[in-house]
Amino acid sequence: MAIRRAHQRVRSFLYYGLTYDVSDVLDEVNDRIPRVRNALVKAEKGVQTGKKSLALANEHFPEARDTVETLAEKIRKLEEDGELDKLLEILHTDPTGVSKFFADPIVLDEHQLYPIPNYGSAMSPFYTTLSLWVGALLMVSTLKVDIEEKVRFKSYQTYLGRLITFGGIGAIQSTIVTLGNLFIMHTYVVNKLPFVLFGILISIVFVSIVYTLVSVFGNTGKVVAIILMVMQLGASGGTFPIQMAPPFFQNIHSFMPFTHAITLLREAIGGIIWEVVWKQIIYLLIYFVIALIVGIGLKKFFNKSSDKFMEKAKKSKIVI
Repeated sequence: MAIRRAHQRVRSFLYYGLTYDVSDVLDEVNDRIPRVRNALVKAEKGVQTGKKSLALANEHFPEARDTVETLAEKIRKLEEDGELDKLLEILHTDPTGVSKFFADPIVLDEHQLYPIPNYGSAMSPFYTTLSLWVGALLMVSTLKVDIEEKVRFKSYQTYLGRLITFGGIGAIQSTIVTLGNLFIMHTYVVNKLPFVLFGILISIVFVSIVYTLVSVFGNTGKVVAIILMVMQLGASGGTFPIQMAPPFFQNIHSFMPFTHAITLLREAIGGIIWEVVWKQIIYLLIYFVIALIVGIGLKKFFNKSSDKFMEKAKKSKIVI
């Protein structure tokens, strides 16, 4: 009996004790539910932000991947060449070497072909060519291109006779110019004799062109010769690469006498490549032949009308 009463007391104690403990736990849970709810809301916001960041990363990932792969490839190449260890060693031990590396990271190993030691010698072909054309212009402006007694000679005889005279003077002019370059200006020239001979050829061709224009067209030919000179200053590629010129000059570049004359003189100055030389000589001879054809074929026809005009102009005492 006593044992049963003791058992009932223990069971009652456990029941009420457990009831009290569960009640306390429930109260504590109820207190923490708002905190958990707030934590879940914050977690949800964090998940949304993470999704946006992930989407942004996916959008730019290809560029980042390419950049990383490029850097990795460069590092692997440095490692294969044995330069990576050297670079790391310099960065760790030599501040002066580091500064030099970043100041000049690329070292060029130059091998010059046909070097020209100074700017004046490099520009000599252009100015020599220009002086020969100007010399031809001054010649036809100073000397008479026609004879007074035209009846005694045929037109082609007059043309060829004067051409020989003008061509001889042009050869002398060229000899003075080229020898002056060599012994007065001390221009750097690898092949001196070809330089002089090329100059004589160029001068004769230029004289034939200018003389033909003036002999056939009169004073109008002088204007045409001056226009040609101005056009060739921009289209010859003598002062800067022709690729930097406007499209118009690039299109006419190959047809200008200056172009081939400058190239020919450059060969003599820097060192001759005979394939290039013969090509330029052929071009210059083509100009010479065209001048002969125009002079012989058109002089008589144009002079008939131009002579009458010039006679009237001279009577007006306006034209010399």
